[in-house]
Amino acid sequence: MYNIVGSFAWVVSLVTAGYLLGENMWVKNNLEKIILAIIIIPLLPVLIKLVFGKKPKVQPLPVVEVKNEQVKKKDVEI
Repeated sequence: MYNIVGSFAWVVSLVTAGYLLGENMWVKNNLEKIILAIIIIPLLPVLIKLVFGKKPKVQPLPVVEVKNEQVKKKDVEI
């Protein structure tokens, strides 16, 4: 239900904004900048995470050697 209401509100708001701002000269002169801002602003967190969010290298686990005497037959299940 929320998806339907949200999508309807989104469409109505964009159509209304286009109708109200369509004849505005400032919007007409800067439409390309507005579109680029609409695209770039949501992408900023992703780009920041890609550039600065690198994880440190994981150290390999130490290898533990087990001698034959330490392992009993009843401990090993096949």
